[in-house]
Amino acid sequence: MRMLLLGSFLAALAVFFFGAAFWMSPPAQRIFGVPSQPDAFAQSLLDHLPATGVYEYPLTTGPSTEPATAARKGPSAIIHFHREALPAQDPAQLGRGFLVIWVTMALMGVLLQLACPALPTYGSRVLFTAVAGLIVAANSDLGATVWWMHSAPFAAANALYNVLSFTLGGLILARFIRRA
Repeated sequence: MRMLLLGSFLAALAVFFFGAAFWMSPPAQRIFGVPSQPDAFAQSLLDHLPATGVYEYPLTTGPSTEPATAARKGPSAIIHFHREALPAQDPAQLGRGFLVIWVTMALMGVLLQLACPALPTYGSRVLFTAVAGLIVAANSDLGATVWWMHSAPFAAANALYNVLSFTLGGLILARFIRRA
């Protein structure tokens, strides 16, 4: 248990700093669009979205012909909206983010422990974690292009991040999680 906690903590640290570098890099930043009139856009969101939440247009509820007609005319959107102001670089958010990564790496470590009898070498254990990242990327990130209207560039960046972060975490975890 001690090796799992230490290994997952160190893996989480590496993935946390990798994630910061990845998402702040110019290629990753280019996938996010900017409204032509940012202040007017922000005011429109405040005027039309009454509370923090997820909004969808066209709506999937209501008379059956309205959503289909609206979808054919466009536009379509899913908006994750936070009405209240948020502090930039919020330490609490960074702490919660690190905790999520640590839990993810700990769960990957548990899975690696379970699979360890079939993974005799360091390389096989790292490959196992990379494949886990591919599974996450295929299901979650690529699936989001189908179900949640994520753009292909955004989904590709998320998929790349997931594969690389699981592989990076695996490079560390595989040193701590070994065959008995």
